[in-house]
Amino acid sequence: MKAWPFLIGKNNALEFCAVVVPEIVSNVGGRAMSEFADAAFSKVTGEYFHCKWQPSRSGEIQKFNNGKPIDLIFRRIRATKDLVNEGNASETLTDDNGRELYIIEGIALEKNVPVTAEQFNACHDQLIKDYARFWKAEKNGQPKTSASIDLTVDIDESKHLHVTHQPTKYDEPAKTIQKLDNNAITNNNKLLFKVITGVAVGAIIGAALYFGWQWYKKRQQERNNFEDQNHVSQGHVYRLDKERLVKNPAESRAKSSFHKK
Repeated sequence: MKAWPFLIGKNNALEFCAVVVPEIVSNVGGRAMSEFADAAFSKVTGEYFHCKWQPSRSGEIQKFNNGKPIDLIFRRIRATKDLVNEGNASETLTDDNGRELYIIEGIALEKNVPVTAEQFNACHDQLIKDYARFWKAEKNGQPKTSASIDLTVDIDESKHLHVTHQPTKYDEPAKTIQKLDNNAITNNNKLLFKVITGVAVGAIIGAALYFGWQWYKKRQQERNNFEDQNHVSQGHVYRLDKERLVKNPAESRAKSSFHKK
């Protein structure tokens, strides 16, 4: 596994910049080195962090690490005077304005693999020598290029550094895919909800029409039955009256004479 030590820091002559740059980055060009210096940044001292990085220009991406981001393992430490042979570890270097200085040291990896404390400290010892050189540099000081080293992956998890991942824009492709997947699921759920709602509404309307029709048929049947019963009743009365007249001729004549008067 290829790895490259790197160091980012500041002195009295130069602003915060790349002091030691991975060879894979320096081969791309000056703009990439400036972007790289901004990538490995932390305000937390002493903890180890991880992030992904690659150049921003599309043309540079294709020739950089086979088009894939590299992984950075780094930490922020106080720039103490013992690092530049000007005092002891209890004294912190300051700039011209009296602000305490910090440096960021780390390892760039072809891909994300665990790093042990022993491996990191081995890079640290060399990087501190480079920072001592940088501390005395003038404004025209150039960053040093670090050659690749072979990093053996240790399978003993107890030796691995505990690192905190810092999300960057280079993590977005995976998040974008996940977002698209989530949107597809959401759209499918919306479609399913619409289908279920449509079926439910259709069932309600169908049930309403069915029971309405049954009620209408029942009312019609009741009306027809009532009319039939009324007709039968009227015919029965008529027949009874007719029979009475036949059986009582005197009553029939009396009614006839009454109507004549």
